[in-house]
Amino acid sequence: FQPEQCQYSRFPGKPPKCTEDSSYYDRQKDLYVPIFRKLEKDNERVRIIDPTNLLCNDQECRMTDNKELLYRDRNHLSYEGSQYIGGWVGSQIQRRD
Repeated sequence: FQPEQCQYSRFPGKPPKCTEDSSYYDRQKDLYVPIFRKLEKDNERVRIIDPTNLLCNDQECRMTDNKELLYRDRNHLSYEGSQYIGGWVGSQIQRRD
């Protein structure tokens, strides 16, 4: 993701780009998810909670929610993004306990 492209349009009248092709997101996930899956398999107390569906559909992933920028840079959530994802993670933990 390039959140600066979402915040600022370089061309007047052209809306900023606030989505990224989901294949990019999938490639990034493929770097670390197998490690997490192994940890989950090897330890019954480990559980993966995947927020992909909050951010992506089959074609693209979004960098905003209700006009709030969810990322502060390519790989890190903004404060608003952390609240958005964190609230969802909390609800997932409560449902599974």
